[in-house]
Amino acid sequence: MKLSELTPDISLAELLDNLVNIRDTHKGEYPIRCFHQGTMPDKKLGDEYMRVLMNGVIKSRTTPIGCFHGSIALIINVKLLPNKAVNTKRVQQVVDQVQALVDHKFGGQFFYKFDLKKPITPTTTNMSTNYSTTIFNVEWEEKY
Repeated sequence: MKLSELTPDISLAELLDNLVNIRDTHKGEYPIRCFHQGTMPDKKLGDEYMRVLMNGVIKSRTTPIGCFHGSIALIINVKLLPNKAVNTKRVQQVVDQVQALVDHKFGGQFFYKFDLKKPITPTTTNMSTNYSTTIFNVEWEEKY
């Protein structure tokens, strides 16, 4: 695979976009969006959304270069409750589905798995955006 074709972030975002569903007693069931670098709008984001960002360098397992691998940050954002607390049930819904869809799965030309040493960061809140953030550390490698 050529370096210019290494787009594991785009493949993962496409794999997850509109595939993770929220079950809400008032709104029913609806899918959430997943964006990769450069595609996330700055307005009209849903109450839940995901972002995929390259996280670190791309490495080669062989010489000459080939058999590429690296790391991705999969960021889950969930709107805070009116009292500014984390919507824990909603975060758990998303985390459970993402785990089932991503860990040890293929998407496009890439294989994805969670980083064994640090698979997920604890959920934090951002009062300026009104969202909580949970980050999965995803390792990827090129299918060969």
